[in-house]
Amino acid sequence: MSAINQQPSLIDRASELRTDPAALDLLLKRAKVLTVGGGKVSADLASAKLLYPNVQSVENYFLGIDRATDTPYFAAHVVESEGLLSLREIGAALSPLEIGIALHAVALSNWHTSHPMCSKCGAATTSSLGGA
Repeated sequence: MSAINQQPSLIDRASELRTDPAALDLLLKRAKVLTVGGGKVSADLASAKLLYPNVQSVENYFLGIDRATDTPYFAAHVVESEGLLSLREIGAALSPLEIGIALHAVALSNWHTSHPMCSKCGAATTSSLGGA
């Protein structure tokens, strides 16, 4: 991992919930949802904080739960990245919690974007286990 984040994530990935679509749906209703696309995230440079706008997305990725506040986090993948900021632009200014969220969101988004087909059989890949 790069020097931008040298600590474990503060988010519980909650792997036990990833196979339960009903639980994920309930979590999504009260979650903070980060917009992510093109290697960028929704953030405000002036306040050095991630933004969690109410964006509708066909593809949401479950990032995990902040157990300190019981807040679930998801990423909403978008194709258009206009208005979003790269980790180079905002990463160093984010809190340890938020840099972990942003790194995970960008990594999942990049993986799903660059792997639309199975390399073994050629079938379209689909998001499962909450996107992870």
